[in-house]
Amino acid sequence: MKPGSPPPSTELDDLRSENASLRSRIAQLEAGGAAQAPADTAPAMRLFDVLLQLPLIFYRVGPDGRFRDVIGPTLERIGVEPAALIGRGVLDIFPEASTAFLQSLAGNEVWSETSGVFEGHPWFALSFVRPVDGGEGTVGVSVDITEWREAGRKLADSERLFRSLAETVAVAISRNDPLGRILYANEPMGELLGVPAATLIGRNSLEFVHEADRSRVTEEWLATQAAGERYAGVFRIRSADGSTPWILSRGVPETNEAGQITGFVASLVDITERKRIEEELGLRVAERTDQLVRANKELEAFCYSVSHDLRVPLRSIDGFCRLLAEELDDSLQETGRDYLRRVLAATARMDRLIDDFLALSRASLREVSRSDVDLSEIAQGIAEELRQRAPEREVRFEIARGLSVKGDPALLRDALENLLGNAFKFTSRTSDACIEFFRTTSAAGEAVFVVRDNGAGFDMQQASKLFTAFHRLHDDREFEGTGVGLATVERIIQRHGGRIWAEAQPGRGASFMFTLPRS
Repeated sequence: MKPGSPPPSTELDDLRSENASLRSRIAQLEAGGAAQAPADTAPAMRLFDVLLQLPLIFYRVGPDGRFRDVIGPTLERIGVEPAALIGRGVLDIFPEASTAFLQSLAGNEVWSETSGVFEGHPWFALSFVRPVDGGEGTVGVSVDITEWREAGRKLADSERLFRSLAETVAVAISRNDPLGRILYANEPMGELLGVPAATLIGRNSLEFVHEADRSRVTEEWLATQAAGERYAGVFRIRSADGSTPWILSRGVPETNEAGQITGFVASLVDITERKRIEEELGLRVAERTDQLVRANKELEAFCYSVSHDLRVPLRSIDGFCRLLAEELDDSLQETGRDYLRRVLAATARMDRLIDDFLALSRASLREVSRSDVDLSEIAQGIAEELRQRAPEREVRFEIARGLSVKGDPALLRDALENLLGNAFKFTSRTSDACIEFFRTTSAAGEAVFVVRDNGAGFDMQQASKLFTAFHRLHDDREFEGTGVGLATVERIIQRHGGRIWAEAQPGRGASFMFTLPRS
């Protein structure tokens, strides 16, 4: 604060009026003594007692500039005895107050801000006035403003740091008031908007928003401010050169001690190139999606051809081979019969392969519907069908109750048919065969469904090939199959948002585990 400027606090403003009445009372006391004081001096004395509790110093200075009277609790706080100041020059104690002191001798009431020569160099705001009794010299009051100045210094340091950072980074930064008026803008902000940064001060930041986006941005800004939250938005701006770049804007609210928003610090980043890339990617995705749709339709047509056109000649081969076997049975040698058996076996295998291939394509192409599915009920039905296919076998099924999920009933049935069918097949050489279906919980807390058997098992070194289509871990002479079933199961589980894996040991059975999201 420069000499002659107003005091740093409204509290000091209030003291001016209080000092005026107080000086009159003190003058009366000094002139006539306490015994001759008027009866109404009691309120003034009480006020004086209150003032002595404030962090103030009251003093009288003679025309020679030396202290005559000094009193105030601030002296005790800074470790100075009042008597030590009597007779010392006021400018020796407050060397920067010379101008204010001289003006007070001329009859002016002046405030000054200065440091003292006390230990720690505290700062004071000083008030010099001529005595109301017309006496020589001046009287006045001082208040310790060291903490205020330190707070002001820290605020100034913070402001300088903010400006240094804002001018250093290559991001457009501004400080705005709650209405959006720009209080500060760095050079990158001026470059982005196409004008000198200094000319932005006082202008509303919303006027630079593209008119097509301004209404939306205004609503977003007001809603964010009302909620006291950070702002983040993507919109176009209109630069002075006529360009309309896309920017990403972020605004962080500034608040006072009461939590009220006093302004925003905003940053703008030009994302025009990123938007262009996103649009190009969007076009590519749309194009690839269209290609995928066409490919799926072609695949569906191919699957239809496999399902109908390939089965016709296959059934003809099977039918004529059976006719040959019946009509030429007596004339055929064993070699011929063996050939016919092999042809019939091959056509049967081809028929199963077509079924499995169609199941795999259905799992890949069919739209997944979601409803409540009782896996326990489905598993029980599959178990009964497997028993009916091989009534000579004694297999124990242990199926937990209440295993319900959200999913596609038909696809999940296909998955369980393959898993339970595999378990049934690979326990065909196991006495006391047992197949289990239950649910457990993983270490992460997710539900895991398990199909476990005590059959042939497999080597875990080959586990990575389990779910590869047309790849089998067992020879046809051991266990027949096409190698498509587990690939179909994996596709179904993945399309439901789950995952599947397996654990096994040769000769000690296998466990297939899978997860399904709850919704």
